[in-house]
Amino acid sequence: MREEESYMNGFRQSKIEVAVVGDGASGAILCAQLLRSIRPDEIHVRWLGRSKKFGLGLAYSTSDPDHLLNVPSKGMSAFENDPLHFLNWVQARDKKASPESFLPRQWYGEYLSALVPAGHPSLTVHPDDVMQIQKVSHSYQITTRKNETHPADVVILAIGHCLSKARFGRRPSFPLAEVDGQARILIVGTGLTMVDTVLTLGRAPRQNEIVAISRHGLLPMVHARHDGNPGASHFRKIIHGSKPPTLRQAFAAMRTDCAEAESRGGDWRSVVDDVRPFIPSVWKSFSPADRRQFLRHVVHFWDSHRHRMPPEVAEKIYYLINSGRLKIKKGRFTSLVEEDGSWTVNWRSDTHELRRERFDHVFDCTGLSRDLGATDSPLVRQMLRDGLLVISDPPLGAFPAPEAAGLEVLGHLLRGEYWESTAVPEIRKQAAAIVDRLLKLLN
Repeated sequence: MREEESYMNGFRQSKIEVAVVGDGASGAILCAQLLRSIRPDEIHVRWLGRSKKFGLGLAYSTSDPDHLLNVPSKGMSAFENDPLHFLNWVQARDKKASPESFLPRQWYGEYLSALVPAGHPSLTVHPDDVMQIQKVSHSYQITTRKNETHPADVVILAIGHCLSKARFGRRPSFPLAEVDGQARILIVGTGLTMVDTVLTLGRAPRQNEIVAISRHGLLPMVHARHDGNPGASHFRKIIHGSKPPTLRQAFAAMRTDCAEAESRGGDWRSVVDDVRPFIPSVWKSFSPADRRQFLRHVVHFWDSHRHRMPPEVAEKIYYLINSGRLKIKKGRFTSLVEEDGSWTVNWRSDTHELRRERFDHVFDCTGLSRDLGATDSPLVRQMLRDGLLVISDPPLGAFPAPEAAGLEVLGHLLRGEYWESTAVPEIRKQAAAIVDRLLKLLN
């Protein structure tokens, strides 16, 4: 929060109105931390979002039992100072769950929904999509799809994915159970979103032939247990030097650490896991040119090593590959045309051969948009237009304008500022920082 003193003087009252916009994991974690930290007479929290089931969002609304968390349970607590909170919650229902377990995502959605107790005296929940947020003197006015208005002294944007329209076919949020079990399917993208889609479409008795194409044809790597040593000693040394590292220097140090780990019988995963907590500060120190260079040449390899599959998921994916039902290919699309209920797809392979194929369905699993300016979100477009948000460089996300005192952002929107800003460890840390700033202002 900026210009704190003058801003707080603008709304001294019996209770401060805090609006949390976004009904997914970011909103749930923020609300849970805030309600844990305040007295009922200090703050009233208004939680707004389009869903009737708050806390699930896009990531955790799945009911497919094959969709697992991509992080062991020990890393999924909503509270920075209580790292086993999620595991303890799970063990109340499943005593066999361990810190290393990869648990169903549906369970995590239930955990998030349970974080914020119904009937809390300081909380009001509004299942209504926010369409507009306007600055009014020292406060804000929120307008919803139902044309209701709500005042707020502090607004916290936790809106998660700001996806643009699917560039290729449909998003995998389409009800996959409605897809014919014999249909030929193209998936654009070969990351974790593709993996989830294939787990659903590849389950017996379905016999779908599935082709997944991406520019590099890289599948996510597989999680494996490691002792955490040796870590990223060269990377740590360079980021703590007298000058911030360039992209080239940072990744050269990381490659050296990986090679040394492997040569000593260790695992490159220990290096990636050791590096991860430093990525936000390193990314922030990169020049815009280095950030763009990363997105052009490095991101595909980083994502395949950073965002890994649980071993039990990888076993199912490789079974489908070995049985011929899933084909992973490298290539670029030249055209996709839908006609009479099917798709004609022209694409160029990595050997520059031009191919034409027909598919019954095309699903866009390319993940998050890298251009927030192309978002379909009316709210984000309005806030950018009115100068409340400033788009980052590159345009991966946005941050509050300096004059937008009382506006906070966490989660996906901060990708442009920190890169690592979409997973629970980063979200809970950002939420804790926002709560801490708000409490300091109160005091």
